[in-house]
Amino acid sequence: MTRELPEGWEIIPGTNTARKTTNDTTPKTQRLPDPEPAQLPATLVGDSEGEARGTRCPHVCFTLRRVRLLDIDAKYGSIKDLLDGLQYAGIIHQDREGEITLEVRQEKVAKFKDEETLITVEL
Repeated sequence: MTRELPEGWEIIPGTNTARKTTNDTTPKTQRLPDPEPAQLPATLVGDSEGEARGTRCPHVCFTLRRVRLLDIDAKYGSIKDLLDGLQYAGIIHQDREGEITLEVRQEKVAKFKDEETLITVEL
């Protein structure tokens, strides 16, 4: 996808940022908007699409199926990036205390090939 930039601006390779290309001594950068808003994949769209969200906090449940169960701090630490990804994808609004209810469960499995992480989000 090609973007139209004002004269004297160029895109910094590998980023979503543009910089001014004039001989000005002060560097000026500008964050470019995303060309299209992110769309949720059809597998993530629920029955309530199009309805107004209620005042309830979203409930996010992670079920960790592991051969070796994690201790409590590792259990919660292991889902941080996944929770941030849900927020970045727009599935949840915020991941702060009071904005969501969070549940992390573990189940023991017999073989490493059966290890998985299940994520359930109730809006």
